[in-house]
Amino acid sequence: MMVNKVQVQKNFGQSAATYDDYAIVQKEMAKVLLAKIKSTGRCFQTILEIGCGTGFFTELLAREYPKARITVPDIAPEMIDSAKEKLSGFSNISYLIADGEKLQIGEESLGASSFDLIVSNVVFQWFTNYAKAFTQYYVLLNTGGYLIFSTLGA
Repeated sequence: MMVNKVQVQKNFGQSAATYDDYAIVQKEMAKVLLAKIKSTGRCFQTILEIGCGTGFFTELLAREYPKARITVPDIAPEMIDSAKEKLSGFSNISYLIADGEKLQIGEESLGASSFDLIVSNVVFQWFTNYAKAFTQYYVLLNTGGYLIFSTLGA
């Protein structure tokens, strides 16, 4: 399936201001995803959340893991702006405007970092090359780290 990333970025950017009002399914999926993450029993110190959107799931992560360094890329600058505003009280979150399917390991906000947890809530259905995306996550994942995600569809 081919996904037009320019259109995805535009659509999410345009809906940033009202997204939370209509994201009922995404919020429920986020709660279930957080429960799965907590069930690992790990206290994650470095977290990469692919596709932070308005920051709803990011806030759940930041509250659950207040000592963790959380890096949150999103393809839509307006979503990043919304998340920054919503999460202004958290100093442990770094924001990055980027396509989570094509992260550049040397990107300024990503650096040469590695992560204990890579997580994503309802984002991967917008990807076209899962093998490439998951390979980059493997490189970014610490030994013994976790990739945990939710998505729509198969």
